Amino acid sequence: MYGFIAVAGRRTGRAFLKARVVHEEVDEEEIIGKDFNEIKDRRVLVKYPKGSTYSARRSLLSPILEPVSDARYIFGTENGRSSSSWQGNLSSLSCGSCVLVASETDNYRRLCHTHARKGEAFLEIGCDYGFCIEMVGRGMEVDETEKLKERDRDGEGEEAAEQAQTSTAPTSSKPRLLGIDISPESIGLASSKFPNIPFYVADALTTSGLSFIKVKCLEEMKTLPDVVAIDINGIREIEAVVKCLENVLEFKPRLVVVKSRAMYKYVDEMK
Repeated sequence: MYGFIAVAGRRTGRAFLKARVVHEEVDEEEIIGKDFNEIKDRRVLVKYPKGSTYSARRSLLSPILEPVSDARYIFGTENGRSSSSWQGNLSSLSCGSCVLVASETDNYRRLCHTHARKGEAFLEIGCDYGFCIEMVGRGMEVDETEKLKERDRDGEGEEAAEQAQTSTAPTSSKPRLLGIDISPESIGLASSKFPNIPFYVADALTTSGLSFIKVKCLEEMKTLPDVVAIDINGIREIEAVVKCLENVLEFKPRLVVVKSRAMYKYVDEMK
């Protein structure tokens, strides 16, 4: 149910590559009295799908919720006292959706940019002024081979190429994008700054809002989204974030990227 995305060179902007933590030794006597940042930067052994392994800094890993049949996910609040814990049988995840969790804006945007493939439909919930979705659109215009070359430099080009070949998204010269935000002011500024991208005011936490978003996806992108990004305030209560995640999973996207410090903290502590 839980794993990591191994980040190859987060500071250099290189690609994020999927891996699983297979070994993390924690010597209690060794870490007593140590600074938190020093502990967080310890190295762990990660394993890629093809079997190769790498000793990565823990601070350069981002959590991932993986699709598992009949798995139940329980999310509490950030402080662990789940006054209204959300528990659901996320059977929809077993159909192929994958959820990446980021705690900070730069990491969230890089995940969106790296993993949204050319020709796919991209929806952002909580687009604010449109900077992330515009960056994703520019990335989609880049030849996919450039991303593969970048991943190859990180030693996982073969696996990245296989992932790209499994995409069923049609080739499109114009990125298919849609931005949603609850703030009319933010949508107004985003529309003014990026007039070629459709932006709309809607609340993804409500039934009517979700229906509206679905209609606009079909109108503007001619399809439901392949990738959904959620940034409805990085410090927001986790219940709201999980509700939004639960709602967008109805679209059955290939990938969901969530920015939430509370969810990141919870998932990071699940190991």
